Amino acid sequence: MKSMTSYYLSRAILALLFAILFITAGAPWWAGVLIGAGIMAFYIWAPKSGLYTVQSEGGVAPLRRDERSRDITNKAARNALLITVLALAFISLYYGNIAHSDVPVYILDLIVLLAIASYFISNFWFRRN
Repeated sequence: MKSMTSYYLSRAILALLFAILFITAGAPWWAGVLIGAGIMAFYIWAPKSGLYTVQSEGGVAPLRRDERSRDITNKAARNALLITVLALAFISLYYGNIAHSDVPVYILDLIVLLAIASYFISNFWFRRN
């Protein structure tokens, strides 16, 4: 059996287990199927994404991260942290000195979404070369 075949087979089993877990946790069957399909799509995309190097002698775990990939991930995480800290500082100053009220929860949700988006945009930007 080729190493990538064993990789895909093991990842299909993992995706199926996640789908079963979501269904048994109370999600509708179609949501479990979508979750399983999404996880399997990620596993199919990962070796082709450029985020990992594929080493065929790895068996069911042939994906490795090289130094360039780790550096890009670290820079993207640093940028996301910086943007999050600056956004929290702005929100703290605004609601503490100008609005004089409590911070609405949806603002904090938006900051989390901003952090996630800035990480992925930064990661994509650094990998474009």
